Amino acid sequence: MNLLAVANIIKVTILVPPMSYVFGTVLLHGFAIFRFHMLDIKPMAMQTVLNWISDCYLVLSSDQLVINYNNAFKENFGSAYGIKENTYLYECASGRAADESLGIHTLIASVESCRTSGTTISYEQSLFFMTDGVPVRRYYMIDITPLFTDGEIVGFVIFFKDVTKLKDSMQRLHNSTARLMEQERLAFLGQMMGGISHNLKTPIMSISGSASSINLLVDEAEKSLGDPDVTEADYREIISEVRDWTVRIQEACAYMSDIITAVKGQAANLSTTDAADFSMDDVMKRCILLLRHELIGNKCTVEVKNTAPEALLHGDINSMVQVINNLIGNSIDAMKPHGGVINVEIFTDANGMTILVRDHGPGVSDDVKKTLFKQMVTSKGALGTGLGIYMSNSFIKAQFGGKMWCKDNPGGGAVFGILIPNEYIAGHMWGDGDNEKE
Repeated sequence: MNLLAVANIIKVTILVPPMSYVFGTVLLHGFAIFRFHMLDIKPMAMQTVLNWISDCYLVLSSDQLVINYNNAFKENFGSAYGIKENTYLYECASGRAADESLGIHTLIASVESCRTSGTTISYEQSLFFMTDGVPVRRYYMIDITPLFTDGEIVGFVIFFKDVTKLKDSMQRLHNSTARLMEQERLAFLGQMMGGISHNLKTPIMSISGSASSINLLVDEAEKSLGDPDVTEADYREIISEVRDWTVRIQEACAYMSDIITAVKGQAANLSTTDAADFSMDDVMKRCILLLRHELIGNKCTVEVKNTAPEALLHGDINSMVQVINNLIGNSIDAMKPHGGVINVEIFTDANGMTILVRDHGPGVSDDVKKTLFKQMVTSKGALGTGLGIYMSNSFIKAQFGGKMWCKDNPGGGAVFGILIPNEYIAGHMWGDGDNEKE
């Protein structure tokens, strides 16, 4: 078929009914596409695909000559950096201040790295663009892929994916999580300080009373000086009583020192964590000290059975104290108003370290169990510690790579369990007992 034949087809289609006209038009289009690649949809399809998989794209020759780009690239990078077709990238970088051409220089260096390695190069680049006269920072993920012909690099295709919204979302999520963690730690500190104030009242009153008694004994001894009726035995009795009161002061001070040590570990820095080896005995000692007032006031006691006292966990002891403190605090609330024994069992086996906290309260309903570790829920309102089961589970996952669960206590009440994998146990020590498992 030649052009004369095509002209005859056109003449015929003008003289025939409309249906034949449509057929002739289609035939003409098909001939144009086949012989002259006119009206070919393949380039349009490729353009659409490139626009879909990237926000901007740029095609370079092997020597970094700009071959092609889409409108998005032209509007953003092209206008900002003077990048045009049939120009070299280094020409666009020349004559500009260092801070203005940093993005182009990075691109040039990355293209050369792509040429050297022969593989795709990916990196993130932050760039400033003027929007209504105001500089706006935007973030792009840039992928540079070499184009090969017969084993030789003949060019590069570069995709620019705008990740500004993604980074902003991730930053907001990070900030929100950081605020949440900070609020939880502050809430825990507030609850802890309330208990501390009660815990310190007893030793302070003991010290004050002991000091007053010692002063009375000193006054008595001073007034009796030179009294012939006061014997050496009387003075020895006074000295013995002074020593007894002094021992009581020392015991009260030692208890206060333990309280302060426990609090210092929690409140030293609320926003950072320090990973170190620690024992669960130390954790339980701190928790019982911090909850002493609540335990006594609600007629509760804690019985600890640790069959692996030599096992050391590696992580942030403050986070573990907060988690165990929360579980025991929940058990205290569950056993009101009659109180009772809260059992804490700690053992190791081939799975790692398991920590079980059992109470004898009303237990946890099935509906609550379904969302207990998925949502931040509390049934205590303002009376809660501020560190819910959800956040406790998050702490165990983040700090110790472990998990938590909840089930019914066969004797009535609930059992909360924690499993810490062996990677977080110093020396990977475990026993072979038939202890309870999840």
